[in-house]
Amino acid sequence: MNDLAKNLFASKTIWFNLLTLVSISLAAINDSTIITEHPLAVGTVAVMSSLVNLGLRLVTDKPIK
Repeated sequence: MNDLAKNLFASKTIWFNLLTLVSISLAAINDSTIITEHPLAVGTVAVMSSLVNLGLRLVTDKPIK
């Protein structure tokens, strides 16, 4: 394995994606009307999440173990 690789739990991209997954899942489970009543807000959050994810991937210089 690459000596420069970092631990999975040290990856900001992994943590960001896990937090995004949990928050979206909880919103969908607890109050699904928020998604249907505010489609523009939900779309904006999805786009922003994608942009942050892309930004994190661009600054990543080490693979994960």
